[in-house]
Amino acid sequence: MARPCARYAGDSMRLTLPAAFLCASIAFAAVCAAAAPHGGGYRNPPGFIPRKAAPVGEGATKRPDSPLAPPQPDNGSGPRTGGASPGPVGPGMRPPAGGSGPSTGGGIVLGPDPTRWQDWWELNRDPFLRLREAVRAPSVVTGSAEFFMGAGRQRGSDTRAPTDEMVRELVAPQLRALLEGDPHRDLETAAMVALAKVGQDRAPFDVVPLLEERLRDPDQEVRETAALALGLCGSPQAIDILDALVLDTEAARLRVERGRVEDRVRAFAAYGLAFAARAAGVELQTDVVATLRGLLDGATDDRDLQVAVILGIGLAIPAGSGGAVRRLRAGALEELRAVWDRSEGPGFDVVRCHAATSLARLLADEPAESVLAAFHAGRFASVLADADVGDDLKRAAALALGTLGPRLESAQRASCARALIDASRTAKDHQVRYFAFIGLGGVGGDEARSYLLEQLATGTRALVRPWAALGLGLLVHATGDDATDATVAAALAAQLDEVRTPDARAAFAVALGLCRAEAEADALRALLDELASQDDVAGHFCTALALLGDDRAIPRLRELVQTSARRPQRLRDAAVALGALGDHEAAELLIAGLRDGRPTLAQVASIATGLGLIGDRRSVEPLLALAADDSAPDLARAFAVVALGQIVERSSLPWNTPLAVGTNYRAAVETLIDGVRGILDLH
Repeated sequence: MARPCARYAGDSMRLTLPAAFLCASIAFAAVCAAAAPHGGGYRNPPGFIPRKAAPVGEGATKRPDSPLAPPQPDNGSGPRTGGASPGPVGPGMRPPAGGSGPSTGGGIVLGPDPTRWQDWWELNRDPFLRLREAVRAPSVVTGSAEFFMGAGRQRGSDTRAPTDEMVRELVAPQLRALLEGDPHRDLETAAMVALAKVGQDRAPFDVVPLLEERLRDPDQEVRETAALALGLCGSPQAIDILDALVLDTEAARLRVERGRVEDRVRAFAAYGLAFAARAAGVELQTDVVATLRGLLDGATDDRDLQVAVILGIGLAIPAGSGGAVRRLRAGALEELRAVWDRSEGPGFDVVRCHAATSLARLLADEPAESVLAAFHAGRFASVLADADVGDDLKRAAALALGTLGPRLESAQRASCARALIDASRTAKDHQVRYFAFIGLGGVGGDEARSYLLEQLATGTRALVRPWAALGLGLLVHATGDDATDATVAAALAAQLDEVRTPDARAAFAVALGLCRAEAEADALRALLDELASQDDVAGHFCTALALLGDDRAIPRLRELVQTSARRPQRLRDAAVALGALGDHEAAELLIAGLRDGRPTLAQVASIATGLGLIGDRRSVEPLLALAADDSAPDLARAFAVVALGQIVERSSLPWNTPLAVGTNYRAAVETLIDGVRGILDLH
């Protein structure tokens, strides 16, 4: 699927720049634009890409930056795309195609550093920040200078969430008008996902036919987006459509007007089906899980579809202790366990390890007295000790143990902690070691705590200690006690002075935030000033201060927002930190930047991304105005639509958080995560 790429030639490049493709990246490293299909911005991507692309079906085109395909015309999109010009690669972004690194045996090509702690944090941070809960809480009333000196705050009765009336009367009609206006591909996919987030119940028209119509689009990316959006829109009517797409039935082939439903479209339909089931009743959930389970019995050999089905099963069944839900979960656990036990060589290990992820997620919803969690925890622990097991499976087992930790009794926790410690000491694969630290953070206990403290003090400064710090942060945070573990906090604070590597210091800061070490707030603010010129590092310090709930940081964070229009990553993290602290001036600062003169395209991207993440309803009208401006480039308008979709989303966490948290992202397939077009890359 060919996609053009924009190259920014400095601050003089204004909004007259010809439209490229949608790249609402929340990383948006430096001033580089990168692909973000399916109507969403993407997270900081991992330092690698899948080695083998999924099969390209009828009517599909390969991306010009695919590792398997040279640049070529887009045979499906026609005039809706511009010329391809691969842009520069910024921090955290995937490397240019053709630059292959060493293979790990897990089916991936390594980029600069696939073991970065930042990649794990980017996928797992949302439940800790709870940004939307803070933004949509009753507003903070700031009265005087004493507020900024740490005096108390008062809360009014107003919240900043968009009202249903605003969504129904302003946002939904505008999105429909965009879809019906033969838009550029980026604008079309953005509008579909945003309309899906509006939801069938808040739209004054039937959403499903608008999305279903685009299943026939000649552009495969549009078809994939339509399948995903159908699942997100919350309509039971969409389940039958998605069921047929996943099964590649004759009715589905007629619906897409093709000889077959491509595997990539089927994979996104599987994810969409799981999201649709999650919002439905137990009867529909049972039907959906039955459909997905049927595809695990050799009905497909496409890895993207297999992974989507396995993760979809874990996603489709909600938490609950009712008899019907328990029976549904028990059947799914049996099927997933069979996949986990299938040994078909290293190629299939990439698929198997996602069964561990779904097993752990479903077991985490079991009642505390369930013996199933302990049974599977023992199985995962034995995998870590098996020299004949591949690294992908060991990584998955370590993360699964971290997910199961809170469900285990103290003796079981201690046994799992010992298995993780042994794996950390003996594993040749660095990522197994690091994921073992994360697992120890979830399992907890005195032995895990002591070992992580040891690694924090003696491990390699720039590599091991950041991961050990995160493990300690998770361990303390999981206690649910506001009283900080003083020993852990002191050890982390000492590392800020001892280790001078900026990336490592950023990890220590995040860990202190997870520990709620409020006594270290002054030191973190001082280091933020010292490291403010290093955007990604400064961003993590902003996040740490937000995790601490440090109101004294608000003036400095506002200043960073005001001075970071050309530094998108720092702007994003400073704005998010303000939002998480409940400061409602963050949106006003960004809106002012949007209306100030003629912002560059990079500035529009930064501002729209920040507005979408903050989710303040005051942003709706200026974003709608930009989206409706026919004189603005399609890319700028698409940024606005992506932000609108984020603002109207009702869930307390981003929609794909249930898939992102705890996933073994190192077992990469393209439709899961590749830094550009996977479901975990989107917002």
